[in-house]
Amino acid sequence: IIFSIFFSYFLPLHIVSPTALFQMPAVHVTSLASGALAAPALPLSISPTVKSALEGIAAHNAARMSNSRLMSAVIYSLTALTLLCLACALALILAWLCVPLRGLIEGHRRGPAHPGTVQAHTVLYWVLLAAVVVVVTWLTGLMGWVIVTVVYLLACLLLMVYVGIRHCSTQRHHTGLPLPMEDPTVDKPPDSPPVPAQAFGPPPPASALAPPLTPLGRWWTSLPQRMGQGQGIMLGVFLVLAVVFAAAGTLTFFLWKVPDYQVWWGSRSAVRLEVVPQTEAKVLALMYSWGHLATSLRLGIYTKWFTNYCGIAYTVFLPHESRKKKLYDDWIVPYGIDMSICAPSDYMQYSTTNELFTRKLNASLHVRPLGAGDLLSPCDCRALAFPNLDSAKIWVKGDTYTVDELLGGDANLSAVLRGGWVFIGRLTPQDYHRIQVPVTGTVTQIRSIPGTYWGVSDEAVQSENKVFLNVRTVVVLQTPGGFTVAVIFVGATCIASVVLSPWVVVGATAQLGQELGYFQFGGSTMLVLVQPGTVAEVEPTLVGASGYPVETYILLNSAVANFTAKEEALPASVLVRQETD
Repeated sequence: IIFSIFFSYFLPLHIVSPTALFQMPAVHVTSLASGALAAPALPLSISPTVKSALEGIAAHNAARMSNSRLMSAVIYSLTALTLLCLACALALILAWLCVPLRGLIEGHRRGPAHPGTVQAHTVLYWVLLAAVVVVVTWLTGLMGWVIVTVVYLLACLLLMVYVGIRHCSTQRHHTGLPLPMEDPTVDKPPDSPPVPAQAFGPPPPASALAPPLTPLGRWWTSLPQRMGQGQGIMLGVFLVLAVVFAAAGTLTFFLWKVPDYQVWWGSRSAVRLEVVPQTEAKVLALMYSWGHLATSLRLGIYTKWFTNYCGIAYTVFLPHESRKKKLYDDWIVPYGIDMSICAPSDYMQYSTTNELFTRKLNASLHVRPLGAGDLLSPCDCRALAFPNLDSAKIWVKGDTYTVDELLGGDANLSAVLRGGWVFIGRLTPQDYHRIQVPVTGTVTQIRSIPGTYWGVSDEAVQSENKVFLNVRTVVVLQTPGGFTVAVIFVGATCIASVVLSPWVVVGATAQLGQELGYFQFGGSTMLVLVQPGTVAEVEPTLVGASGYPVETYILLNSAVANFTAKEEALPASVLVRQETD
Protein backbone atom coordinates (compact mmCIF):
# COMPACT_ATOMS: atom_id res chain seq x y z
CA ILE A 1 0.00 0.00 0.00
CA ILE A 2 2.72 2.44 1.00
CA PHE A 3 4.80 1.59 -2.05
CA SER A 4 1.93 2.08 -4.49
CA ILE A 5 0.94 5.40 -2.94
CA PHE A 6 4.45 6.77 -2.84
CA PHE A 7 5.32 5.47 -6.28
CA SER A 8 2.40 7.47 -7.66
CA TYR A 9 3.36 10.37 -5.39
CA PHE A 10 6.92 10.59 -6.62
CA LEU A 11 6.33 9.68 -10.26
CA PRO A 12 3.87 12.14 -11.85
CA LEU A 13 1.03 10.52 -13.71
CA HIS A 14 1.91 12.22 -17.00
CA ILE A 15 4.76 9.74 -17.42
CA VAL A 16 2.84 7.19 -19.45
CA SER A 17 5.59 4.71 -20.28
CA PRO A 18 9.16 3.84 -19.22
CA THR A 19 10.42 4.93 -22.65
CA ALA A 20 9.37 8.48 -21.82
CA LEU A 21 12.30 8.59 -19.41
CA PHE A 22 14.74 8.26 -22.28
CA GLN A 23 13.23 10.62 -24.86
CA MET A 24 15.73 13.22 -26.04
CA PRO A 25 13.78 15.86 -27.94
CA ALA A 26 15.62 18.52 -29.95
CA VAL A 27 13.24 21.47 -30.24
CA HIS A 28 13.87 24.15 -32.86
CA VAL A 29 12.64 27.70 -33.19
CA THR A 30 10.45 28.75 -36.09
CA SER A 31 9.28 32.13 -34.86
CA LEU A 32 10.92 33.56 -31.79
CA ALA A 33 8.80 36.66 -32.11
CA SER A 34 5.60 34.73 -31.60
CA GLY A 35 7.09 32.12 -29.28
CA ALA A 36 5.88 29.23 -31.47
CA LEU A 37 8.06 26.14 -31.39
CA ALA A 38 8.17 23.30 -33.88
CA ALA A 39 10.52 20.97 -35.73
CA PRO A 40 11.66 22.99 -38.80
CA ALA A 41 15.13 24.50 -38.90
CA LEU A 42 16.04 27.80 -37.29
CA PRO A 43 15.38 30.91 -39.39
CA LEU A 44 18.62 32.43 -38.11
CA SER A 45 21.69 32.05 -40.25
CA ILE A 46 23.64 29.81 -37.90
CA SER A 47 26.27 27.56 -39.39
CA PRO A 48 25.49 23.84 -39.73
CA THR A 49 28.36 23.07 -37.38
CA VAL A 50 26.86 25.24 -34.63
CA LYS A 51 23.39 23.79 -35.25
CA SER A 52 24.75 20.27 -34.96
CA ALA A 53 26.58 21.15 -31.75
CA LEU A 54 23.46 22.73 -30.24
CA GLU A 55 21.39 19.67 -31.13
CA GLY A 56 24.00 17.45 -29.50
CA ILE A 57 24.01 19.55 -26.33
CA ALA A 58 20.20 19.54 -26.16
CA ALA A 59 20.13 15.76 -26.62
CA HIS A 60 22.83 15.25 -23.98
CA ASN A 61 21.09 17.46 -21.41
CA ALA A 62 17.74 15.79 -22.08
CA ALA A 63 19.34 12.37 -21.55
CA ARG A 64 20.96 13.72 -18.39
CA MET A 65 17.58 14.81 -17.05
CA SER A 66 16.10 11.42 -17.94
CA ASN A 67 18.96 9.73 -16.09
CA SER A 68 18.35 11.91 -13.04
CA ARG A 69 14.63 11.13 -13.07
CA LEU A 70 15.23 7.41 -13.45
CA MET A 71 17.85 7.17 -10.72
CA SER A 72 15.95 9.40 -8.30
CA ALA A 73 12.82 7.28 -8.93
CA VAL A 74 14.84 4.15 -8.11
CA ILE A 75 16.20 5.66 -4.89
CA TYR A 76 12.81 6.97 -3.80
CA SER A 77 11.19 3.62 -4.61
CA LEU A 78 13.80 1.66 -2.65
CA THR A 79 13.33 4.04 0.26
CA ALA A 80 9.56 3.57 0.07
CA LEU A 81 10.00 -0.22 -0.06
CA THR A 82 12.19 -0.05 3.04
CA LEU A 83 9.45 1.82 4.86
CA LEU A 84 6.86 -0.66 3.56
CA CYS A 85 8.82 -3.58 4.99
CA LEU A 86 9.23 -1.83 8.34
CA ALA A 87 5.49 -1.17 8.44
CA CYS A 88 4.73 -4.82 7.62
CA ALA A 89 7.10 -6.06 10.33
CA LEU A 90 5.63 -3.63 12.84
CA ALA A 91 2.08 -4.71 11.93
CA LEU A 92 2.96 -8.38 12.55
CA ILE A 93 4.35 -7.60 15.99
CA LEU A 94 1.43 -5.35 16.95
CA ALA A 95 -1.12 -7.97 15.86
CA TRP A 96 0.62 -10.53 18.07
CA LEU A 97 0.75 -8.14 21.03
CA CYS A 98 -2.72 -6.68 20.86
CA VAL A 99 -6.06 -7.67 19.27
CA PRO A 100 -8.37 -4.88 20.48
CA LEU A 101 -11.26 -5.80 18.16
CA ARG A 102 -11.39 -9.42 19.22
CA GLY A 103 -14.64 -8.90 21.11
CA LEU A 104 -16.37 -7.57 18.00
CA ILE A 105 -15.15 -10.50 15.90
CA GLU A 106 -15.37 -13.44 18.34
CA GLY A 107 -17.89 -12.25 20.89
CA HIS A 108 -17.21 -13.57 24.42
CA ARG A 109 -15.22 -16.59 23.31
CA ARG A 110 -12.57 -17.59 25.84
CA GLY A 111 -9.04 -18.81 25.23
CA PRO A 112 -6.47 -17.63 22.71
CA ALA A 113 -7.57 -15.38 19.86
CA HIS A 114 -8.66 -17.19 16.72
CA PRO A 115 -5.97 -17.18 13.98
CA GLY A 116 -8.39 -15.43 11.62
CA THR A 117 -8.78 -12.62 14.16
CA VAL A 118 -5.00 -12.23 14.34
CA GLN A 119 -4.77 -12.14 10.55
CA ALA A 120 -7.49 -9.47 10.36
CA HIS A 121 -5.67 -7.35 12.92
CA THR A 122 -2.41 -7.69 10.98
CA VAL A 123 -4.07 -6.29 7.87
CA LEU A 124 -5.74 -3.58 9.94
CA TYR A 125 -2.39 -2.51 11.40
CA TRP A 126 -0.86 -2.45 7.92
CA VAL A 127 -3.58 -0.09 6.71
CA LEU A 128 -3.29 2.16 9.77
CA LEU A 129 0.49 2.38 9.52
CA ALA A 130 0.26 3.19 5.81
CA ALA A 131 -2.36 5.86 6.52
CA VAL A 132 -0.10 7.43 9.14
CA VAL A 133 2.73 7.68 6.59
CA VAL A 134 0.53 9.23 3.93
CA VAL A 135 -1.17 11.74 6.24
CA VAL A 136 2.01 12.80 8.04
CA THR A 137 3.91 13.19 4.75
CA TRP A 138 1.06 15.14 3.20
CA LEU A 139 0.92 17.50 6.18
CA THR A 140 4.63 17.92 6.94
CA GLY A 141 6.51 16.84 3.81
CA LEU A 142 9.88 15.14 3.78
CA MET A 143 10.65 15.71 7.46
CA GLY A 144 7.44 13.96 8.48
CA TRP A 145 8.35 11.03 6.26
CA VAL A 146 11.80 10.84 7.86
CA ILE A 147 10.35 11.04 11.37
CA VAL A 148 7.81 8.30 10.66
CA THR A 149 10.56 6.09 9.23
CA VAL A 150 12.73 6.58 12.32
CA VAL A 151 9.80 5.92 14.65
CA TYR A 152 8.87 2.74 12.79
CA LEU A 153 12.48 1.55 12.84
CA LEU A 154 12.90 2.19 16.58
CA ALA A 155 9.53 0.59 17.32
CA CYS A 156 10.53 -2.52 15.36
CA LEU A 157 13.85 -2.78 17.19
CA LEU A 158 12.33 -2.30 20.66
CA LEU A 159 9.46 -4.70 20.01
CA MET A 160 11.87 -7.26 18.57
CA VAL A 161 13.79 -7.12 21.83
CA TYR A 162 10.54 -7.62 23.75
CA VAL A 163 9.56 -10.55 21.52
CA GLY A 164 12.96 -12.16 22.12
CA ILE A 165 12.69 -11.76 25.89
CA ARG A 166 9.12 -13.07 25.87
CA HIS A 167 10.08 -16.12 23.82
CA CYS A 168 13.01 -16.92 26.07
CA SER A 169 10.74 -16.65 29.11
CA THR A 170 8.04 -18.82 27.50
CA GLN A 171 10.61 -21.40 26.44
CA ARG A 172 11.93 -21.64 30.00
CA HIS A 173 8.42 -22.01 31.39
CA HIS A 174 7.47 -24.71 28.88
CA THR A 175 10.54 -26.83 29.64
CA GLY A 176 9.36 -27.19 33.25
CA LEU A 177 12.62 -26.03 34.80
CA PRO A 178 12.20 -25.42 38.52
CA LEU A 179 12.80 -22.01 39.91
CA PRO A 180 16.33 -21.51 41.24
CA MET A 181 15.16 -21.21 44.86
CA GLU A 182 13.36 -24.59 44.58
CA ASP A 183 16.29 -26.43 42.98
CA PRO A 184 16.80 -29.65 45.10
CA THR A 185 20.40 -29.86 44.03
CA VAL A 186 21.30 -26.71 45.92
CA ASP A 187 23.25 -27.46 49.11
CA LYS A 188 21.32 -26.68 52.27
CA PRO A 189 22.55 -26.06 55.80
CA PRO A 190 23.16 -29.25 57.83
CA ASP A 191 20.30 -28.57 60.20
CA SER A 192 17.75 -28.16 57.41
CA PRO A 193 15.28 -31.02 57.10
CA PRO A 194 15.43 -32.90 53.79
CA VAL A 195 12.81 -31.94 51.23
CA PRO A 196 11.06 -34.92 49.69
CA ALA A 197 11.25 -35.06 45.91
CA GLN A 198 7.48 -35.64 45.81
CA ALA A 199 6.99 -32.06 47.01
CA PHE A 200 8.03 -30.78 43.64
CA GLY A 201 6.30 -33.30 41.44
CA PRO A 202 6.90 -33.90 37.77
CA PRO A 203 7.04 -30.97 35.32
CA PRO A 204 3.60 -29.83 34.24
CA PRO A 205 2.62 -30.85 30.71
CA ALA A 206 2.56 -28.18 28.03
CA SER A 207 -1.19 -28.67 27.65
CA ALA A 208 -1.68 -27.40 31.18
CA LEU A 209 0.12 -24.18 30.39
CA ALA A 210 -1.55 -23.32 27.09
CA PRO A 211 -4.38 -24.77 25.03
CA PRO A 212 -3.32 -27.11 22.26
CA LEU A 213 -2.58 -25.35 18.98
CA THR A 214 -4.18 -26.29 15.69
CA PRO A 215 -1.93 -26.28 12.59
CA LEU A 216 -3.25 -22.81 11.65
CA GLY A 217 -2.95 -21.65 15.23
CA ARG A 218 0.73 -22.49 15.22
CA TRP A 219 1.17 -19.98 12.38
CA TRP A 220 -1.00 -17.12 13.68
CA THR A 221 -1.10 -16.52 17.42
CA SER A 222 -1.39 -13.74 19.94
CA LEU A 223 -0.36 -13.24 23.54
CA PRO A 224 -0.09 -15.10 25.89
CA GLN A 225 1.04 -17.68 23.31
CA ARG A 226 4.39 -17.55 21.64
CA MET A 227 4.51 -15.82 18.26
CA GLY A 228 3.36 -18.25 15.58
CA GLN A 229 5.77 -19.87 13.18
CA GLY A 230 4.32 -18.06 10.18
CA GLN A 231 4.45 -14.73 11.96
CA GLY A 232 8.07 -15.32 12.94
CA ILE A 233 9.07 -16.29 9.39
CA MET A 234 7.28 -13.31 7.85
CA LEU A 235 8.76 -10.99 10.44
CA GLY A 236 12.25 -12.18 9.61
CA VAL A 237 11.63 -11.89 5.87
CA PHE A 238 10.33 -8.32 6.13
CA LEU A 239 13.23 -7.24 8.33
CA VAL A 240 15.76 -8.79 5.94
CA LEU A 241 14.05 -7.15 2.98
CA ALA A 242 14.11 -3.79 4.78
CA VAL A 243 17.87 -4.11 5.24
CA VAL A 244 18.32 -5.21 1.60
CA PHE A 245 16.26 -2.33 0.19
CA ALA A 246 17.97 0.22 2.44
CA ALA A 247 21.40 -1.09 1.43
CA ALA A 248 20.40 -1.11 -2.25
CA GLY A 249 19.20 2.50 -2.04
CA THR A 250 22.39 3.61 -0.30
CA LEU A 251 24.57 1.73 -2.77
CA THR A 252 22.63 3.17 -5.71
CA PHE A 253 23.19 6.70 -4.43
CA PHE A 254 26.94 6.26 -4.04
CA LEU A 255 27.47 4.38 -7.32
CA TRP A 256 25.27 6.73 -9.35
CA LYS A 257 27.23 9.19 -11.49
CA VAL A 258 25.37 12.24 -12.74
CA PRO A 259 26.55 13.18 -16.26
CA ASP A 260 28.06 16.62 -16.69
CA TYR A 261 25.74 19.43 -17.76
CA GLN A 262 26.68 21.06 -21.06
CA VAL A 263 26.35 24.64 -22.29
CA TRP A 264 27.43 26.35 -25.51
CA TRP A 265 30.51 28.58 -25.25
CA GLY A 266 29.70 31.05 -27.98
CA SER A 267 32.96 33.02 -28.03
CA ARG A 268 34.96 29.82 -28.52
CA SER A 269 32.37 27.89 -30.56
CA ALA A 270 32.80 24.95 -28.24
CA VAL A 271 30.93 22.85 -25.70
CA ARG A 272 31.57 23.83 -22.08
CA LEU A 273 30.99 21.47 -19.16
CA GLU A 274 29.44 22.87 -16.01
CA VAL A 275 31.43 21.68 -13.03
CA VAL A 276 29.20 20.35 -10.24
CA PRO A 277 30.57 18.03 -7.51
CA GLN A 278 28.85 14.65 -7.65
CA THR A 279 27.29 14.77 -4.18
CA GLU A 280 25.75 18.18 -4.87
CA ALA A 281 24.61 17.06 -8.33
CA LYS A 282 22.84 14.02 -6.84
CA VAL A 283 21.10 16.06 -4.16
CA LEU A 284 19.93 18.59 -6.77
CA ALA A 285 18.66 15.76 -8.97
CA LEU A 286 16.75 14.17 -6.08
CA MET A 287 15.17 17.53 -5.24
CA TYR A 288 14.42 18.96 -8.66
CA SER A 289 14.38 16.30 -11.40
CA TRP A 290 10.62 15.74 -10.95
CA GLY A 291 8.18 18.59 -11.42
CA HIS A 292 6.71 20.11 -8.23
CA LEU A 293 8.44 17.46 -6.08
CA ALA A 294 10.37 19.97 -3.96
CA THR A 295 7.21 21.97 -3.31
CA SER A 296 5.13 18.85 -2.58
CA LEU A 297 7.69 17.66 -0.02
CA ARG A 298 7.77 21.09 1.66
CA LEU A 299 11.50 21.33 0.99
CA GLY A 300 11.24 25.10 1.02
CA ILE A 301 11.43 24.91 4.82
CA TYR A 302 14.87 23.32 4.60
CA THR A 303 16.22 25.55 1.82
CA LYS A 304 15.34 28.57 3.96
CA TRP A 305 16.96 26.99 7.02
CA PHE A 306 20.06 26.11 5.00
CA THR A 307 20.21 29.67 3.67
CA ASN A 308 20.21 31.01 7.23
CA TYR A 309 22.93 28.51 8.11
CA CYS A 310 25.07 29.62 5.16
CA GLY A 311 24.71 33.23 6.20
CA ILE A 312 26.38 32.34 9.48
CA ALA A 313 28.80 29.57 8.50
CA TYR A 314 30.31 31.29 5.45
CA THR A 315 30.98 34.59 7.18
CA VAL A 316 32.92 33.02 10.06
CA PHE A 317 36.61 33.99 10.18
CA LEU A 318 38.87 31.20 8.93
CA PRO A 319 42.24 30.71 10.65
CA HIS A 320 45.16 30.38 8.24
CA GLU A 321 45.61 26.68 8.97
CA SER A 322 42.03 25.88 7.91
CA ARG A 323 41.88 27.94 4.70
CA LYS A 324 43.38 25.26 2.47
CA LYS A 325 40.66 22.82 3.51
CA LYS A 326 37.76 25.28 3.65
CA LEU A 327 38.59 27.30 0.54
CA TYR A 328 40.95 25.41 -1.74
CA ASP A 329 39.89 21.80 -1.15
CA ASP A 330 36.17 22.44 -0.68
CA TRP A 331 35.55 25.08 -3.34
CA ILE A 332 38.41 26.11 -5.64
CA VAL A 333 39.35 22.58 -6.73
CA PRO A 334 35.86 20.98 -7.00
CA TYR A 335 34.45 23.95 -8.96
CA GLY A 336 37.55 24.73 -11.00
CA ILE A 337 37.69 28.39 -9.93
CA ASP A 338 40.35 30.33 -11.85
CA MET A 339 42.07 32.39 -9.20
CA SER A 340 44.67 33.80 -11.63
CA ILE A 341 42.28 36.54 -12.78
CA CYS A 342 41.15 37.49 -9.28
CA ALA A 343 42.41 40.16 -6.93
CA PRO A 344 43.89 38.88 -4.72
CA SER A 345 44.81 35.66 -6.52
CA ASP A 346 46.12 33.94 -3.38
CA TYR A 347 43.23 32.19 -1.63
CA MET A 348 45.09 32.44 1.69
CA GLN A 349 44.28 36.17 1.70
CA TYR A 350 40.52 35.49 1.96
CA SER A 351 39.46 35.33 5.59
CA THR A 352 35.95 33.93 5.04
CA THR A 353 34.25 31.72 2.48
CA ASN A 354 31.96 34.60 1.55
CA GLU A 355 34.98 36.79 0.68
CA LEU A 356 36.05 34.14 -1.82
CA PHE A 357 32.66 34.27 -3.52
CA THR A 358 32.53 38.05 -3.64
CA ARG A 359 36.10 38.23 -4.98
CA LYS A 360 37.04 40.98 -7.43
CA LEU A 361 38.74 40.72 -10.79
CA ASN A 362 42.27 41.93 -11.36
CA ALA A 363 41.61 45.16 -13.26
CA SER A 364 45.11 45.18 -14.75
CA LEU A 365 44.28 42.05 -16.75
CA HIS A 366 41.36 43.73 -18.59
CA VAL A 367 39.59 40.39 -18.75
CA ARG A 368 36.11 41.91 -19.22
CA PRO A 369 36.26 44.73 -21.82
CA LEU A 370 33.02 46.45 -22.78
CA GLY A 371 31.31 44.86 -25.78
CA ALA A 372 29.99 46.74 -28.81
CA GLY A 373 26.33 46.85 -27.84
CA ASP A 374 23.70 48.93 -26.09
CA LEU A 375 22.80 46.09 -23.74
CA LEU A 376 25.65 44.06 -22.23
CA SER A 377 25.71 40.98 -20.07
CA PRO A 378 25.69 42.09 -16.42
CA CYS A 379 27.71 39.06 -15.29
CA ASP A 380 29.60 35.91 -16.18
CA CYS A 381 26.72 33.51 -16.71
CA ARG A 382 24.90 30.89 -18.73
CA ALA A 383 22.55 33.06 -20.74
CA LEU A 384 19.25 32.72 -22.59
CA ALA A 385 17.26 35.33 -24.52
CA PHE A 386 13.54 35.28 -25.32
CA PRO A 387 11.28 37.85 -27.03
CA ASN A 388 8.80 37.60 -24.15
CA LEU A 389 7.95 35.53 -21.10
CA ASP A 390 5.63 33.25 -23.06
CA SER A 391 8.57 32.23 -25.26
CA ALA A 392 10.58 31.42 -22.13
CA LYS A 393 8.23 28.52 -21.34
CA ILE A 394 10.46 26.28 -23.42
CA TRP A 395 13.12 26.76 -20.74
CA VAL A 396 11.07 26.87 -17.54
CA LYS A 397 8.91 23.94 -18.72
CA GLY A 398 5.55 23.90 -16.93
CA ASP A 399 6.07 27.13 -14.98
CA THR A 400 4.18 30.23 -16.03
CA TYR A 401 5.50 33.62 -14.94
CA THR A 402 4.03 37.05 -15.39
CA VAL A 403 5.91 40.32 -15.41
CA ASP A 404 3.70 41.42 -12.53
CA GLU A 405 4.87 38.44 -10.44
CA LEU A 406 8.54 39.03 -11.19
CA LEU A 407 8.25 42.70 -10.23
CA GLY A 408 6.41 42.00 -7.00
CA GLY A 409 3.00 43.31 -8.05
CA ASP A 410 4.01 46.73 -9.40
CA ALA A 411 1.16 47.21 -11.86
CA ASN A 412 2.48 50.43 -13.45
CA LEU A 413 5.97 49.04 -14.10
CA SER A 414 4.52 45.73 -15.29
CA ALA A 415 2.39 47.52 -17.86
CA VAL A 416 5.49 49.18 -19.29
CA LEU A 417 7.61 45.99 -19.50
CA ARG A 418 4.94 43.43 -20.39
CA GLY A 419 5.65 41.75 -23.74
CA GLY A 420 9.30 42.85 -23.93
CA TRP A 421 12.50 40.84 -24.32
CA VAL A 422 13.69 38.74 -21.38
CA PHE A 423 17.36 37.97 -20.78
CA ILE A 424 18.24 35.27 -18.23
CA GLY A 425 21.73 34.85 -16.79
CA ARG A 426 22.37 31.92 -14.42
CA LEU A 427 25.44 32.01 -12.19
CA THR A 428 27.10 29.07 -10.43
CA PRO A 429 29.53 29.01 -7.49
CA GLN A 430 32.61 29.17 -9.73
CA ASP A 431 31.49 32.39 -11.44
CA TYR A 432 32.42 35.98 -10.75
CA HIS A 433 29.53 37.19 -8.59
CA ARG A 434 29.82 40.95 -8.99
CA ILE A 435 27.16 42.45 -11.24
CA GLN A 436 27.75 45.42 -13.53
CA VAL A 437 25.35 47.86 -15.14
CA PRO A 438 24.05 46.29 -18.38
CA VAL A 439 22.76 49.55 -19.92
CA THR A 440 23.42 53.24 -19.37
CA GLY A 441 20.53 55.00 -17.66
CA THR A 442 19.12 56.66 -14.59
CA VAL A 443 17.99 54.71 -11.53
CA THR A 444 14.28 55.31 -11.14
CA GLN A 445 13.28 52.63 -8.65
CA ILE A 446 14.82 50.10 -6.23
CA ARG A 447 12.74 47.32 -4.66
CA SER A 448 13.41 44.33 -2.42
CA ILE A 449 10.84 41.57 -2.86
CA PRO A 450 10.45 38.61 -0.47
CA GLY A 451 10.18 35.11 -1.86
CA THR A 452 11.35 31.51 -1.67
CA TYR A 453 14.86 30.07 -1.46
CA TRP A 454 14.94 27.38 -4.16
CA GLY A 455 18.13 26.52 -5.97
CA VAL A 456 18.75 27.90 -9.46
CA SER A 457 20.54 24.97 -11.07
CA ASP A 458 19.37 23.86 -14.49
CA GLU A 459 17.19 21.14 -12.87
CA ALA A 460 15.75 23.62 -10.38
CA VAL A 461 14.83 26.18 -13.06
CA GLN A 462 12.94 23.47 -14.98
CA SER A 463 11.40 21.84 -11.88
CA GLU A 464 8.11 23.80 -11.92
CA ASN A 465 8.80 25.25 -8.47
CA LYS A 466 8.85 28.87 -9.75
CA VAL A 467 12.43 29.55 -8.74
CA PHE A 468 12.40 33.02 -10.33
CA LEU A 469 10.06 34.06 -7.51
CA ASN A 470 12.85 33.58 -4.97
CA VAL A 471 13.87 36.57 -2.87
CA ARG A 472 14.95 39.28 -5.30
CA THR A 473 16.04 42.86 -5.68
CA VAL A 474 14.86 45.01 -8.60
CA VAL A 475 16.75 48.02 -9.96
CA VAL A 476 14.84 49.95 -12.65
CA LEU A 477 16.79 52.05 -15.16
CA GLN A 478 15.59 54.69 -17.63
CA THR A 479 17.86 54.86 -20.70
CA PRO A 480 18.81 58.13 -22.41
CA GLY A 481 16.42 57.12 -25.20
CA GLY A 482 13.55 56.93 -22.72
CA PHE A 483 13.36 53.11 -22.53
CA THR A 484 12.70 51.24 -19.29
CA VAL A 485 14.91 48.32 -18.28
CA ALA A 486 14.48 46.27 -15.09
CA VAL A 487 17.53 44.48 -13.69
CA ILE A 488 16.41 41.74 -11.28
CA PHE A 489 18.77 40.02 -8.83
CA VAL A 490 17.21 36.61 -8.09
CA GLY A 491 18.50 34.92 -4.95
CA ALA A 492 18.81 31.19 -4.36
CA THR A 493 19.54 28.62 -1.67
CA CYS A 494 22.30 30.18 0.46
CA ILE A 495 21.80 33.48 -1.44
CA ALA A 496 19.48 35.67 0.58
CA SER A 497 21.57 38.81 0.44
CA VAL A 498 22.23 41.20 -2.43
CA VAL A 499 24.58 44.10 -1.73
CA LEU A 500 24.08 47.11 -4.00
CA SER A 501 26.94 49.52 -4.59
CA PRO A 502 26.77 52.68 -2.42
CA TRP A 503 26.08 54.90 -5.43
CA VAL A 504 22.90 52.97 -6.36
CA VAL A 505 20.15 55.31 -5.19
CA VAL A 506 17.08 56.66 -6.96
CA GLY A 507 18.13 59.46 -9.29
CA ALA A 508 21.72 58.26 -9.72
CA THR A 509 23.22 57.87 -13.20
CA ALA A 510 24.32 54.34 -14.04
CA GLN A 511 27.18 54.07 -16.50
CA LEU A 512 27.55 51.01 -18.73
CA GLY A 513 29.97 48.57 -17.08
CA GLN A 514 29.86 50.23 -13.66
CA GLU A 515 29.59 47.85 -10.69
CA LEU A 516 25.93 47.60 -9.67
CA GLY A 517 26.27 45.20 -6.74
CA TYR A 518 27.05 41.61 -5.85
CA PHE A 519 25.51 38.40 -4.55
CA GLN A 520 26.75 36.97 -1.26
CA PHE A 521 27.87 33.36 -1.68
CA GLY A 522 27.02 30.64 -4.17
CA GLY A 523 24.94 30.51 -7.35
CA SER A 524 22.18 32.90 -8.37
CA THR A 525 20.34 34.33 -11.39
CA MET A 526 20.00 37.69 -13.14
CA LEU A 527 16.94 38.68 -15.15
CA VAL A 528 16.85 41.71 -17.44
CA LEU A 529 13.42 42.83 -18.71
CA VAL A 530 13.37 45.32 -21.58
CA GLN A 531 10.48 47.54 -22.65
CA PRO A 532 8.78 46.05 -25.74
CA GLY A 533 9.47 47.57 -29.14
CA THR A 534 12.91 48.87 -28.19
CA VAL A 535 15.23 46.02 -29.16
CA ALA A 536 16.48 46.26 -32.72
CA GLU A 537 18.86 43.32 -32.76
CA VAL A 538 20.03 40.52 -30.47
CA GLU A 539 23.17 38.42 -30.65
CA PRO A 540 21.97 35.68 -33.03
CA THR A 541 23.77 32.66 -31.60
CA LEU A 542 22.40 33.46 -28.14
CA VAL A 543 18.84 33.56 -29.49
CA GLY A 544 19.33 30.48 -31.64
CA ALA A 545 20.71 28.42 -28.75
CA SER A 546 17.87 29.57 -26.49
CA GLY A 547 15.37 27.95 -28.83
CA TYR A 548 16.61 24.42 -28.20
CA PRO A 549 16.87 25.40 -25.25
CA VAL A 550 20.62 25.47 -24.65
CA GLU A 551 22.33 27.95 -22.35
CA THR A 552 25.18 30.00 -23.81
CA TYR A 553 28.16 30.75 -21.62
CA ILE A 554 29.04 34.44 -21.92
CA LEU A 555 31.31 36.70 -19.96
CA LEU A 556 30.58 39.93 -18.17
CA ASN A 557 30.18 42.90 -20.54
CA SER A 558 29.57 40.71 -23.61
CA ALA A 559 27.31 42.39 -26.18
CA VAL A 560 23.75 41.07 -25.97
CA ALA A 561 21.50 43.50 -27.87
CA ASN A 562 21.21 46.89 -29.54
CA PHE A 563 18.33 49.30 -29.09
CA THR A 564 16.45 51.36 -31.62
CA ALA A 565 15.82 55.07 -31.14
CA LYS A 566 12.66 55.97 -29.21
CA GLU A 567 11.04 57.65 -32.18
CA GLU A 568 11.92 54.65 -34.35
CA ALA A 569 10.74 52.04 -31.88
CA LEU A 570 9.77 48.78 -33.55
CA PRO A 571 6.95 46.49 -32.46
CA ALA A 572 7.69 43.77 -29.94
CA SER A 573 7.70 41.16 -32.72
CA VAL A 574 10.87 42.62 -34.27
CA LEU A 575 13.11 39.94 -35.77
CA VAL A 576 16.67 39.55 -34.60
CA ARG A 577 19.64 40.50 -36.74
CA GLN A 578 20.35 38.24 -39.71
CA GLU A 579 23.97 37.22 -40.26
CA THR A 580 25.65 35.13 -42.91
CA ASP A 581 28.13 32.41 -42.13
